[in-house]
Amino acid sequence: MSDGTGMTPPPAAGSASGAVTSQEATRKRPTQGLRSGIKVDTNRHGIRRETSTAPKPPKKTGRKKV
Repeated sequence: MSDGTGMTPPPAAGSASGAVTSQEATRKRPTQGLRSGIKVDTNRHGIRRETSTAPKPPKKTGRKKV
């Protein structure tokens, strides 16, 4: 329905406009770029921390060489 002004009419009152709704919005914790062997957790301030879950080699203990 064109009114002759060359502009598109506004959407009807119950339909969704061009805004992003909460159902279409992206999540806070995306899974993009996850690396295997790395655990990502978030503290209570929302800061992300990555820790390695790969097995670490044992610490070398013993007397020092002189």
